[in-house]
Amino acid sequence: MAVVNDKRRFIFLAEPHTASRAVRDALLKVEGSYKAGSHHLPIGEILKRTRHRKRSYYTTFSVVRNPADIMVSLWLQSSMYKNHTELLADYIRRWGKRKPTPFFFRHANDSDCIIHYENLQDELNSLLQKLQAQSIQLEVVGGTEGKAPWFRYYSASDLCFMLSNYPEVAQWGYTEAIRTQIGVELT
Repeated sequence: MAVVNDKRRFIFLAEPHTASRAVRDALLKVEGSYKAGSHHLPIGEILKRTRHRKRSYYTTFSVVRNPADIMVSLWLQSSMYKNHTELLADYIRRWGKRKPTPFFFRHANDSDCIIHYENLQDELNSLLQKLQAQSIQLEVVGGTEGKAPWFRYYSASDLCFMLSNYPEVAQWGYTEAIRTQIGVELT
């Protein structure tokens, strides 16, 4: 679901696997905020549920997260709940063959502002300050229990595959994070 605030003129567009429930819960505590539609609803449908109905009235924002991190979470979740034994290397290759890559950032291309999951608390409060809204404190909602840092799950070959087959890595600024883990200098 989206969170709309007519007074502060913002719409939060939820993206899968980016702490969207934690952001939603916190934003609903901002005076004047309300839910608009179901989780991950398209912007056109969300605007039908707002008071002003014009895209230009609002600042829209979404959260993006390193696709390599998302894939580890998805892989661990599928392993835990479906008695799944697929290797991560096979998992990312299977998903990487799909075009466009599923799950990632349905709203980000249409958002006025992008917040990075890795700096979520600070970037969100910075945006709220610009919108003259109160700061909020995020709480952990969901999450993948027992998960180590994402890079510990990958081989260099797997990360090279991510760089070549997941365009969102470069689009949202995660190339350096992945190259750092495989020891490839940026050119």
